[in-house]
Amino acid sequence: RVHFKQWFDHDALEHIDIVVFSEEDIVEAPNMEREFAARVRCLIVTRAEKGGTIYLNGVPHAYSTPQVELVHPTGAGDIFAAALLASLRLVDGDFERAVRVAAYLAARSVTRAGLASTPVPDEVQAALDSVRLSQD
Repeated sequence: RVHFKQWFDHDALEHIDIVVFSEEDIVEAPNMEREFAARVRCLIVTRAEKGGTIYLNGVPHAYSTPQVELVHPTGAGDIFAAALLASLRLVDGDFERAVRVAAYLAARSVTRAGLASTPVPDEVQAALDSVRLSQD
């Protein structure tokens, strides 16, 4: 179970580029999404199968998540965050495309349990190819 603890210093937020929260992370702090969105360059709030919101310089953009059959959700948020950061350079710093890669890989991860949920190279390549093709 995730328990909320307000840890941040508002002044420190000015020096943070990217923050990723799940909807669960901030359920006990309803103003946190708005406060962080106003202060960090990129805030992403994931909402599981409902997609999520990416705030770029405070401006919200909704994104969708591929609909899959849920087997086990543990680790999906970690996979999302890792995929986002790892793919950002590969998509020329385009946050919206990196979010699509991350959402795809996190969605695929919940279709398997345990270590099998970790994305394999072919899945990573397919996710990157799909955002590159949609750019053309």
